[in-house]
Amino acid sequence: MKVVIHEEEGPYMEGHKLYFSVEGRSLQLKALHFLEAVPQKQFQMTKDRMILLEGQEGSLKTIGIPEMMWSFTPGHSPGHVVYKHHSGILLGGDFADVLKIDGKHALKVMCPVTCDLDTAKKSICKIAQDLDYSRIQPYHDSWKTGYTKAELLPLAESYAGCAS
Repeated sequence: MKVVIHEEEGPYMEGHKLYFSVEGRSLQLKALHFLEAVPQKQFQMTKDRMILLEGQEGSLKTIGIPEMMWSFTPGHSPGHVVYKHHSGILLGGDFADVLKIDGKHALKVMCPVTCDLDTAKKSICKIAQDLDYSRIQPYHDSWKTGYTKAELLPLAESYAGCAS
């Protein structure tokens, strides 16, 4: 079975790079790493199983899915991408959690140990402001069935500091 990933994800999927780095992490996470309580090498996928997406955006037409486009949105992981169906629906994956805080919806980057928070916030701004879609469906969204661009923009501005 082939796996479609962005070229930036390749070295991690092959096991050449670790998602988890102790650099800049809390003492507790450093201790977990030292005790090998977090994976030292997460993947061992061979290159022949990968279909690599190159650049910032493109179509999945070359792999037989002409109705889908993709955009590079790193942060949650080094090679995170979002997928847009020709109907206007954007599949957001793990670009952010949509949480209910004090009765209101809010965004928060899903960032246990694998992400770059600053890059993730830039990707949230890119998704909210620059990409063209009618509705986005984030992976973690148990309160709604997605968001329109107009609904997502204020959440992105309040969390990621996107300039409107």
